[in-house]
Amino acid sequence: MDVMENSGKQPDPAAQASTPRRQRRWRALKWGLTGAAVAVLGVILLGVAVYRSQPDRNARDAVAAVMQNEYGAYSDENEGWLYRDERATFVMHVLSETQVDLDGTPRLLLGVAGQVLGDDVELLGTIQYRYFVVDMRGKNAETLQYWSTSGSIRNPLPVQRVEVSLFRPGKGLYGWQLDYDYGEGSEESAQLSSRDLFVLDAKRERIVYSGALPLRFDNSGICKQSLPEASRPVTPETEAGASMVVAANEPDEAPEPATPCERKTVSYTLKPQPGSLVDALVAQAEVEESGARRTVVGLVRFDPHSFKLRMPASISGLFNGAD
Repeated sequence: MDVMENSGKQPDPAAQASTPRRQRRWRALKWGLTGAAVAVLGVILLGVAVYRSQPDRNARDAVAAVMQNEYGAYSDENEGWLYRDERATFVMHVLSETQVDLDGTPRLLLGVAGQVLGDDVELLGTIQYRYFVVDMRGKNAETLQYWSTSGSIRNPLPVQRVEVSLFRPGKGLYGWQLDYDYGEGSEESAQLSSRDLFVLDAKRERIVYSGALPLRFDNSGICKQSLPEASRPVTPETEAGASMVVAANEPDEAPEPATPCERKTVSYTLKPQPGSLVDALVAQAEVEESGARRTVVGLVRFDPHSFKLRMPASISGLFNGAD
């Protein structure tokens, strides 16, 4: 009987023993990687949850952040933020804040203005202004993004009142109007009011100073309206008194010329212009001069590219030399 020999290789006990060890190491590595991935995912989800739990950016906090960044801490003593230039210190106030949508992006438009701290006569007619465009996307904890422009208005007479409000010169256009009264602040002085316009050119990230609009001139507190000679009452006493005064003053003094009484006020109404993205302003002036009253109407236009004002002579002529 033939015996068949088994020529195949016998299993290696050492190799058989190492296989379970490799499997165990692989399972351990796999679970370790899975645990690490779960941990990373947990950190991400926790971060997302923390981010979402933070308050969205809001106007109050945005205003506080902008003013803190630009002017430092609020001054309780002066009830405003202090701005120092090379001449003096000014107290700045947020006079206008409006949230708008610019090309699908939420923005906060801030109008800030201030006057000199103290009683420096040379600076009582100066107004410092600044306008901010703030990106309201994101959360309060994120860095606030904004841009701005600043400048000053200088008048020869003290400024009595300052107001800033939002101005909309056309569809999708925004800006600010700064109204102010100036004069000596008494009934015995002329009173004047003016309005400066600023237009936001969002595409170029710039704010354009468009120009000034006259609002009011009133000198009724200082005018000297003289009566015609024929209408003056004549009595013996006044005749004699007049003769004596003329005789005494004839060699040296001429009579002081009378200052005519003038009251002029102008109102402005926006009027859309066909084919233009920028509206015009209909100006209506009510004029009282030496007792005679009249109304003057004119159309103030904006240059569609530079946003500069084009004042009609019928309106600007009323105020030339008024201040």
